[in-house]
Amino acid sequence: IPFPFDKLLIVTAPLSGGHTWVLLKNMTKDLLKKFDTFSDFSDSQVFEKLDELALAEINSVDLPQVLPHFSGERRDPYCRGSINNLTPYNFTIEKIAAATLIGMALNLKDNIPIQCFENHNVIVGNGTFIRKSEALRKVIEKVFGLPLVMTNIAEEAATGAAVLASM
Repeated sequence: IPFPFDKLLIVTAPLSGGHTWVLLKNMTKDLLKKFDTFSDFSDSQVFEKLDELALAEINSVDLPQVLPHFSGERRDPYCRGSINNLTPYNFTIEKIAAATLIGMALNLKDNIPIQCFENHNVIVGNGTFIRKSEALRKVIEKVFGLPLVMTNIAEEAATGAAVLASM
């Protein structure tokens, strides 16, 4: 979408997105509950722990591959999520969490034409999930190969896109 001042807005809207992280949180809480170890863990506590665990494994060389297409994709509504390349050594919650974030970031990147990254030196991020997740911020930098710059106002993605257009 053309913007004034020779700017360009690129939008990709995967059907799972941040909901993928919610699914991992829900599975984790359900597992704890079924083992009768669930006490008073709030959603935010589980999210924080998953983020911490993922952060420790982001640069691991033996991560599985998570394809986060749980709700299909706009281009293929019948596409489904999967976890591939599992071994006895990478089938851990830490590595699954890290691989889930990487899968989410790759899903975003894969839906953007490669020429859109030419002559750019930063990725601008915003939104609730990216603001709360240090691991996701690190993964975005790793996957896109560019430093991530967060907008300085709390807003959702559409507002951030408009902010980017004015930069």
